[in-house]
Amino acid sequence: MLTAGDTGFFTSFLKQLPLFMDEVGDASDFGLWAQGLMVAPTLLHPAAEGTVELNPLNVKKSGGGGGYDAFGPPKIAYEVFGHAEDVSRLVEGVRRLQTIMGQPAFASYTPEVLFAKTLVAEFGADTDAYWEEYVKRYGFLVYHPTGTCRMGKSGDAGTVVDPELKVVGVKGLRVADASVMPDITSGNTQVPTAAIGVQAVSLVRAQHGGSS
Repeated sequence: MLTAGDTGFFTSFLKQLPLFMDEVGDASDFGLWAQGLMVAPTLLHPAAEGTVELNPLNVKKSGGGGGYDAFGPPKIAYEVFGHAEDVSRLVEGVRRLQTIMGQPAFASYTPEVLFAKTLVAEFGADTDAYWEEYVKRYGFLVYHPTGTCRMGKSGDAGTVVDPELKVVGVKGLRVADASVMPDITSGNTQVPTAAIGVQAVSLVRAQHGGSS
């Protein structure tokens, strides 16, 4: 939950302050002393899954053989809002927030929803279609991608590392970060990732000796 005057959130994080001021309410709604707040429903377990792929540069391997000599940055596609279920669940989150803001405790503040003008003209104010498009246009990704090196049993589809964090089929290589999580956690991934790192230290010590 953020105050309306926290323009740093719009400029530094969303990078959408001009868009909000043009589309959602008026410029005065986002001033330093503006009376308002932003509440953002968050989808913790999305149905959509992204991909990470190698990105070969346009440099053919020397000697006439196949393949490439070098690779560019990996191709990362998050597929955010690419699954209808995710969008509908976020719309449900909006509806629940409206119910909360309509409770007697907030009545004295007479909260008023600020709608995006262009979307209202196309979909009507406060319709499900309006909020579906609002989610797609104004929604954003929080920095907690996981699961690109999923842990599982050897031989199971999708398994990249085994329960000892060893990459299946590759000797001498372990992965110890959020990418090994089979599913995203229901909160910030920082602490679980630190726990994975601690466990990795224990596994390496157990294999090669050493003490704390």
